[in-house]
Amino acid sequence: MASVAIEVQEQGLERALRSIERVTGWDQFELLDIVGRLIQLQTRRRIETEKTAPDGTPWPENRNQTPTLYASGALHNSIDYRATLSAITVGSPLIYAAIHHFGGVIKPKKAKALSFMAGGDRVFAKSVTIPARPYLGLSPDNVDEIEGVVGEFIEGLLQ
Repeated sequence: MASVAIEVQEQGLERALRSIERVTGWDQFELLDIVGRLIQLQTRRRIETEKTAPDGTPWPENRNQTPTLYASGALHNSIDYRATLSAITVGSPLIYAAIHHFGGVIKPKKAKALSFMAGGDRVFAKSVTIPARPYLGLSPDNVDEIEGVVGEFIEGLLQ
């Protein structure tokens, strides 16, 4: 089963958080959980409304003229996160999540051709190329939003 996830590593924050933990007795898991949830929401927003890669590149349109990566909402709804004491992982467990993120060629495993519906018609093809539509990662706006939340959280601890 294929899946795709991204792990964000912020450098420099860890030392500051350790200092705050010594002063306040605070455990950083709470903040990492908040940031993980925020990244999950940012990724879902990218899939549902923004329709661009984290670097701002618009996604290629699809042939069916349906919302790109949001036809059924399954990928959007599958985006989840896991926070630990030292990392946040965001991704999707869906079997097709990776091919949509990275792109690639789909070929039949046992049959002579792929068979699928497109625009109400049955289509047969020896292969289908899926263009990359990166949805995992952080845009500059995402980073700014995360930094704001972290700053507010730390201010709250120090008050």
